[in-house]
This record gives sequence, structure tokens and C-alpha cells, in this order.
Amino acid sequence: MIDGSRAARHADELESRLRALGDAAFNRWIAPLRRAGRADGRVRLEAPSAFHADYVERTYVDAIRAALRWADPSVESVRITAPPP
Repeated sequence: MIDGSRAARHADELESRLRALGDAAFNRWIAPLRRAGRADGRVRLEAPSAFHADYVERTYVDAIRAALRWADPSVESVRITAPPP
């Protein structure tokens, strides 16, 4: 989820913080996310589907943002998107 970013240096701790949501939740909802972009403190992660993106945005985006901010305080917001149809 974080490859290519400054937060990659903290990947193990970042994953541990997100796994605190529960292994099942992490494996089902967080692990499939892929880094899709970053600009001006905004991180965009891509989910495998629109349903997945919507669920993660509603349920886990605050936890994801907090974990990313721990690794890189310049992160201001996180957006979960879906691939184009």
C-alpha cells in the first residue's frame, strides 16, 4: 500500500498499526489497496472495485490517515478511489 513513499521506511510499523483493526479486516480491506498518487499532502489509494473503495472510505479512512500521518506527518488527507470502469 505504501511502496514508493517516504512512509515505506516504516512499512512494518505502519502495517502493525493497521493490523490493529483486526487481521481479517486488514487482509480483506486494507491489504488490497495500492498507492495511486500523492500531491500536496494528499494521498490517493486505489481499491480493487468501487464497492471496496466506498466501504474503506466509510469505515477505515480515518485509521489509514492516522497511520500514514504517524509515518509521514506531511500527509493531510487520504482518498480511496476505484479503477476506471
